[in-house]
Amino acid sequence: SDLGMHIGTTFVGSPTCADDITLITEYPEQIQPLLDIAQEYAQNHRYELHPTKSTITCMVHQKRAYNMPDRSWVLGDKDVTISEEFTHLGLNWKSGKNMPDVQANIKKARRAAYMFLRVGLHGNDGIDPPAAHKVIQTYVTPRLLHGLEATVPSSKEIKLMDGFYKRLLRQIQALP
Repeated sequence: SDLGMHIGTTFVGSPTCADDITLITEYPEQIQPLLDIAQEYAQNHRYELHPTKSTITCMVHQKRAYNMPDRSWVLGDKDVTISEEFTHLGLNWKSGKNMPDVQANIKKARRAAYMFLRVGLHGNDGIDPPAAHKVIQTYVTPRLLHGLEATVPSSKEIKLMDGFYKRLLRQIQALP
């Protein structure tokens, strides 16, 4: 249809992984035709898109935001809501931001680390630091970095992740 986002001549308007799809366009008037195409494709391939799980989010910065038309969009015969945030591939994105919520990744990594405290992932009489570091590399770091390979983190986000990681390493070594 030639609708949706392009980088040069390459179409990038519908990144998909398993059952998770995002429709990307610069122009609000293309939203409904893209929804119609997605709905028709789903019907032809005998699966259902859920309007209650689907949202429309304006991702441009608020200072440059185009006026979203005052209308509703539909997926099939059900309205699709306009939301300030959405989740794609497990990452939380917010309107006006060009990065997912890194704090959510840090929380996931922290929870993964806490799971291992009971089995000795701590500095006082726990498992030895090399083994603890291997546990962190295997179970915690992937949760910290999940999905960020597709983005360019700012120095602020890198400092947040670095701070978490250094505190965790100090903790498993029982350092102040």
